[in-house]
Amino acid sequence: MLILARILATLFAILVVARSFTDYRNKKESLVMTLFWVLVWLVILSFAYYPTLVDLSIKILGGSRTGLGTVFGMGMIFVLFISYRIYLKANRVEKQMELVIRELALNDLDGGANLKIKADNQPNRIAIFTPYFLPHSGGVERYVYEISKRFVKIGKEVAIITSKFANEKRIEEINGVKVYRLSSWDIIGGWPYPKIKASNKRLIKKVLSPNPDLIISNTRFFYHSFLAYRIAKSRGIKFVHIEHGSNFPELGSRLKNLVAKTYDLTVGKYVIGGASTVIAISESAAKFAKSLGAKKTVVIPNSVDTDFFAPEQNERKTVVVTFVGRLIPSKRVEDLIEAVKGINDPPILNIVGAGPQTNNLKALAKDYDNIFFYGEQDEDFIKNILSRSDIFVNPSVSEGLPTTILEAASCALAIIATNAGGTTEIIRDRENGLIVPAKDPEAIRGAIEFLSASKNLRQMLGAAARKTVLEKFSWQANLIKLQELIAK
Repeated sequence: MLILARILATLFAILVVARSFTDYRNKKESLVMTLFWVLVWLVILSFAYYPTLVDLSIKILGGSRTGLGTVFGMGMIFVLFISYRIYLKANRVEKQMELVIRELALNDLDGGANLKIKADNQPNRIAIFTPYFLPHSGGVERYVYEISKRFVKIGKEVAIITSKFANEKRIEEINGVKVYRLSSWDIIGGWPYPKIKASNKRLIKKVLSPNPDLIISNTRFFYHSFLAYRIAKSRGIKFVHIEHGSNFPELGSRLKNLVAKTYDLTVGKYVIGGASTVIAISESAAKFAKSLGAKKTVVIPNSVDTDFFAPEQNERKTVVVTFVGRLIPSKRVEDLIEAVKGINDPPILNIVGAGPQTNNLKALAKDYDNIFFYGEQDEDFIKNILSRSDIFVNPSVSEGLPTTILEAASCALAIIATNAGGTTEIIRDRENGLIVPAKDPEAIRGAIEFLSASKNLRQMLGAAARKTVLEKFSWQANLIKLQELIAK
């Protein structure tokens, strides 16, 4: 079996590297991507021909010798097959996109009606690519929705290109914003990839007829951003990228983290380096974008509708603690659950959100009747549950400028958060909230107990947090900066 794995590894390596090199010579693929494939297959061949490297790698990463090297060749067959199939799918999608782009370019030159829409009195056309959009709930989704509906109010035509998984409408309009959803796979949980379907091809063709004046992508980590850049580059359209992250992704395992970091340093870097401007939602996101080769960065902070998320007076006998966000490894919700479980006079804990860790977190809290899971909810529900809460906790280890903290601050809640990403650009320790170390349930527990003991302290910190949001993070102020940028 090991001999067969070596033969297959060698054949696949030759096929993929040769194909990638041919695409590079024909200017269909960048040098960075070609070198990436060469490096990946050198590593795979090394493991296939020297399986003891597996045991050595596990030992270096902190584990013990398990003898996995002796059976690695059997697993290699499956891994190689999946890797090559993903590469072929990506290559086929890319070629289909190029055909669409060429076809549309020819249509523009036929002296036809498409060019008439470019009249000066027509609103600017903006295409925004995002991996997720409403009704899916998350910080990126809400940021995109907020800027889109405000663009529409000032007379611009906005099209959202996003993912479709289940029962969402393929094409719909939300508050004047046109939404187009590409049927997609969810490859590794939280990483959508468009399916190779004729209907997706027709949908992209519809969005690109006629050309948008501006293409915007969101978060370099997703394929939608790569697709947006390729289309913009091929058609000579201005391309702006919005970066929501401030570090490499945390996906719950060393192997997944390594793959994610490799992707960022190749494809992610390619996207960010290709943008005329990178809009960063925080100073930390701007710094991260520069490390990936951004030519120009402008910080336009994530913002919140301060009229909608406003304080409400509610009297409660029991302290209520709330978390809102995706239930993924980087959010570290397990730390919050462990913290609450250890409190003698436990508060009510509301957990709003969904994700791949839902079942594990519910199992962790199954014996506690003060912990409630509400799943993914809309903006109205989030506003209502925040208005019935006393303390908001965000135990995350990776953030851009967290929307949920802005919403909680706008509702004048007392906030406990880690110093992940741009969080400290909102929360200043003991001035308008409490900052605790990441991955430290004991510190979270102590902070909850500290705030639970004093209603006056909670109100003072909450009022200071809302004041910060009103001064720095309201859409009314930051939209002007965004308008000025896209007008250049």
